[in-house]
Amino acid sequence: MRKILALSLRGMILCIVCICASSLLLSCAFLELLFPPEELPFGVKNRSVLYVYDSEETIARDYRYLLQDGGYSVDILHITDVVFTDLSTYGVIIAGPDSGTSGGWGYSDNVLAVQDSGLPVIGLGAGGTILFEQFGLNIGYPNSMFFSDGELYVTDARHVIFNEPQVISVADTHIIRLYTSAECIGVYEGNLPPEIARYGRSVLYPSHYTLVREERFLLWGYSDSPATMTDTGKNLFINVMRFMNEEIGITSAQASPNWKSRSSTACIGFNTPEDQTLMLLSSTRSTITASVIQQLRYGSVFCFDR
Repeated sequence: MRKILALSLRGMILCIVCICASSLLLSCAFLELLFPPEELPFGVKNRSVLYVYDSEETIARDYRYLLQDGGYSVDILHITDVVFTDLSTYGVIIAGPDSGTSGGWGYSDNVLAVQDSGLPVIGLGAGGTILFEQFGLNIGYPNSMFFSDGELYVTDARHVIFNEPQVISVADTHIIRLYTSAECIGVYEGNLPPEIARYGRSVLYPSHYTLVREERFLLWGYSDSPATMTDTGKNLFINVMRFMNEEIGITSAQASPNWKSRSSTACIGFNTPEDQTLMLLSSTRSTITASVIQQLRYGSVFCFDR
């Protein structure tokens, strides 16, 4: 009798282990096979990044290596091909520092493609400000000035971009070094309305901000390659990417016309990347509230048509 009970107990334990293993497989590899990147809602934990360049492909590759180390996949695209590319497969767009120098953002179809995508955009250096000028943003090129400065004065070290996933050590001086040396562009503070998010300004030119965001558009005002970044600079850029991808991307996803265009859609999400807990959010996108999506900002959301 005891032997039978022992065998039964072992069987129960084995079943539990199998169920847990099956759940983990479903939540990881199998789920990704079922729902490819193009079926993810815009900007919500889609770790595919599109880097747009013009002439500086070496810088583009250096950013790809940096982001790959941070867990992202990166496609590099010449600016002339933007209009012919399905942007819905990406979570974030990066406009390279060279992307506007030859007039590529003067081609209206390229600009409209980025605008209509609803995706968060990180603009690097001059290329970013030129693109933002086309959108009529306050952080665009006309309000900016070129200078050299590899340091950043942090305005609020408590902000998430200085704390997740890497904690950036900010001294009492509020100054951190991002590059050994760097050419950059900063937006003049006098031209910025109060609602603009100011994360960091130049140390040498304190009235100009090199890390600043307007809605879903963020300026990383540095034109140099990650090859000249310090470890602090690399960690901060990964933090910025996470913030734009997972937090600003959520807002962009809801604002996107494609987010609301289909009524018969099911969504499955992970509570956290650690426990991989599956959770059925809703039978329709229209009933997914902002608060529910915000609760999942550190996990993943997969939506698919039924």
